[in-house]
Amino acid sequence: SPRWQGWWRMASLQGYTQLQARLRAVGGTQFGTGLMRRLGTAAVTEQKLLQLPHKKTGTTSRSIHVSSVTSSSVTTQAAAAARWLEFGTKAHIIRPKVAKVLAWGGPRRLTGSLRKGASATNFATIVHHPGSRPYPFMIPGAKLAISKAGLADMVVKAWNQAG
Repeated sequence: SPRWQGWWRMASLQGYTQLQARLRAVGGTQFGTGLMRRLGTAAVTEQKLLQLPHKKTGTTSRSIHVSSVTSSSVTTQAAAAARWLEFGTKAHIIRPKVAKVLAWGGPRRLTGSLRKGASATNFATIVHHPGSRPYPFMIPGAKLAISKAGLADMVVKAWNQAG
């Protein structure tokens, strides 16, 4: 309605300019690609250490790496199974995709394939998987690396100096 038109010109917000200055100071915080790469490497190390107790084959641990670095951010990645370890899974149904039945059991290699001359011992057309609980290691590893590097203190310092 016309009477509400231009209401923002009449309103006065205390501390708005100081808040904008602080947000610019924190948003403009540049740590440099060298520091961010070191932080990414530290995050990968922490993530691998946290993942260690839950390793079977070591594939997920070997897949953790720094994927991109800028002067203000760093990203680490891991193989697809890391998502299920990090966040867990809900109960779900497993059905065969290629064969008519699912087969498991028997002596197996680390890759999951049966050893030479062995045969599977259990068969099913459908499996009701109960789900799995989460074993977070990516996010806590990144948080540990940030706290050890003192970056949070640097951001707080930039915030306080801008106000």
